[in-house]
Amino acid sequence: MQQHYLIGKQVGNFRIIGILGQGGMADVFLGEHIPSGTQVAIKVLRQHLTGDQREINAFKMEAMRISYLQHSNIVRVIEYGYTPDGNLYIVMEKAEGSLTKFRGQLLHPQTAIHYILQIATALQYAHSQHITHRDLKPDNVLIDQHGTIKLSDFGIAVVSMSINVRTQEIAGTPPYMSPEQFQGHARSASDQYALGIITYELLCGERPFFADNFLGYGYQHTQVIPPNIKSKLPNMPNDIAIVIMRTLEKKIEDRFPSIMDYANTLIAAYKASLQGTTLSPSELYSQKQRREYQKTTEEVLKHIRSGDNLYDMKRYEGAVFEYDAALLLDPQQLEVYKKKGNALSKLHRDEEAIETLDIALRIEPNDAELYNTRGTVLSRMDKYEEALQSYYASLYINPNSLEAHIGRGDMLYELERFEEALQALDTAISINQYRHDIHASRGITLYKLQRFHEAMQACDIALRIFPNDFNAYKYKAFILQEMTRYDEAIDALKKALEIDDTNALIHFHMGNILTKCKLYQDALDAFNRAITFDPNFAKAYHNKAVVLSKLDRRKQAYEAHQKARELDPSLYSGIKGTIVNQLFKWLSKA
Repeated sequence: MQQHYLIGKQVGNFRIIGILGQGGMADVFLGEHIPSGTQVAIKVLRQHLTGDQREINAFKMEAMRISYLQHSNIVRVIEYGYTPDGNLYIVMEKAEGSLTKFRGQLLHPQTAIHYILQIATALQYAHSQHITHRDLKPDNVLIDQHGTIKLSDFGIAVVSMSINVRTQEIAGTPPYMSPEQFQGHARSASDQYALGIITYELLCGERPFFADNFLGYGYQHTQVIPPNIKSKLPNMPNDIAIVIMRTLEKKIEDRFPSIMDYANTLIAAYKASLQGTTLSPSELYSQKQRREYQKTTEEVLKHIRSGDNLYDMKRYEGAVFEYDAALLLDPQQLEVYKKKGNALSKLHRDEEAIETLDIALRIEPNDAELYNTRGTVLSRMDKYEEALQSYYASLYINPNSLEAHIGRGDMLYELERFEEALQALDTAISINQYRHDIHASRGITLYKLQRFHEAMQACDIALRIFPNDFNAYKYKAFILQEMTRYDEAIDALKKALEIDDTNALIHFHMGNILTKCKLYQDALDAFNRAITFDPNFAKAYHNKAVVLSKLDRRKQAYEAHQKARELDPSLYSGIKGTIVNQLFKWLSKA
């Protein structure tokens, strides 16, 4: 490749030693100060433009403006003049790179804000000197070796000494140009718009708009609503997204009053997100936006209240409808997703409930309560392993979540990991020893571990805390039955039936114990009651058949057996099942 003819030449007190970059208007060279060897950047107007007076004037204006703007975040002009062959040049302090080095990356908000604040500070200073940059883009935001921003390329900057709108030539880089800039009316708010796009790009790795040409960008910037940054980054705190999207409003008056107002509000939103708080609408929105926000908020609250009332009335379909209406107006309402998930769960629309809760978790992935609710729904779907993982996720966020420890214990129990289940329940009791349901669950877990006396003690503690604990009586009956203390087991089941006499399972267990006591008629009555409350209870029909055979009512026994077989053929699978089938068939003919 042929070396540029200026390499090795001297301009002023500097020697050109290499090339850093080339643009449409100028080439940028690496230079060094002859006496000291200090490296600099030397910008030279391209040779074919030296006869274009407009380009010459723009180049001179850039040199004059930057030399006039004395700010730590604006690149410093050291000198400017003409090369030996008559080309204009500007000598500036050298930076190591630009924001383009982050293109395609997703910066951490703290890092991005560090750069945004410096850019905003430089631009606020320029604006105070009545200068609008008009070509803010990552290429023009330089970074020195210390990580300090150096704003450059004020070549097409416009000086605005009046608030009167004046038509200018359309200039800038289309992906970063504001709507008014496409119409030739650049203002300081145009730089805010461009900085908003840079912020958007730094945080999510892409710009809000893409087009093939100038007209395509012009249409999108002036007519199309940019995609909310939360659609790219669902986990982004809502306030930060609102702040960024406000800079991209089509109308100047809907953006922040100044570029520093934007930077300061962005910092405040970030700090609030770290503290788990939010900014007020007056901080986040313009006056017009606040009016719209208030109207929308009132509508959202109206739908939420209506949904809550319907939920309390157990009209869950209507509640889901109202919550959907609220979310249509404000898709970031985390609490509404929770409410909708609970309503869907009540309707046993569990798959939809999980989808709803997963949306909420994309908005707020650090909500332990959401994971607990998700675990509850999954457990009802018999997806115990998935439910367990949800409870573990909750505990990762909040190690002292009582509901997560209880849920973890219940799932480990269902997975027959009884020792681990007991540990989880013991942890829950250490957090709250007055929850009767935890002691009852501990009782049935100890029962599974065949630690019957401890299991009895746990159930008795549950009943001392809450004398109407249905499960505690049920579990106590199971334990007493295992200990062959049948009379006490029957008494425990009677207590459970005083609380809920429509529970088919309790009547079924009552029938089992009465059968062991050879009280066959009483057992038959219990199995009949179980079938009354659950007509599809196959095991109840089977046990009824056994009791009827004991009462020598063989035909009825065979009919009950056939019904059980019809409801659940798996009861009679294998060799044992074949023998039982033959036995009942023989009894019916005997």
